Amino acid sequence: MFFLYFLILLIFVLFCPIDLYMRYVGSDFLISISFLFLKFDLLKKKEKKNKKSKNKNVKKKSKINLKKNIKFWLELLKILIFFVKMILKKLEIKKINLFLKISSDEAKSCAVRFASISSLIFLILKITKLESRVKDFNLKVYPDFLSEKTSANFEILLRLKIFWILYFLLCGTLEYVKIRKLK
Repeated sequence: MFFLYFLILLIFVLFCPIDLYMRYVGSDFLISISFLFLKFDLLKKKEKKNKKSKNKNVKKKSKINLKKNIKFWLELLKILIFFVKMILKKLEIKKINLFLKISSDEAKSCAVRFASISSLIFLILKITKLESRVKDFNLKVYPDFLSEKTSANFEILLRLKIFWILYFLLCGTLEYVKIRKLK
């Protein structure tokens, strides 16, 4: 009898969704995960005032030769693209709010930035809308020829069931093991 209750609880938990919430407003950035009634802040960052810091860049020479491992990296990239498509099909996007003001010193460079950034954003969002379910979608990208500073605000709420997360992790691990055997 205990096993039956445990099995029912496990099935219930596997099909409960996990919500990932990301927000960037001004200089505040927040990433939080919620599951059932629990909420965890993964990253809560506010802009700090400029402090003088001493950055000593130490460059280490890498001995890894990418030409030898090019086949491995291409296979890994194929698997990554495959899994992004799989995740997008099962991902439910509850809300996307994106407000982007593009500015520059000169009108010409502002127009060029606006054209390139807006075309890239619309391409990414079109692919996302084709591959996944989007409930609430608000997008505003506009040029501001009078200002000199570009600003962005976004808010995204994603939902995915635990079952699919475990499935993707298992498939990814199996594919990675296959690649490691090829190498």
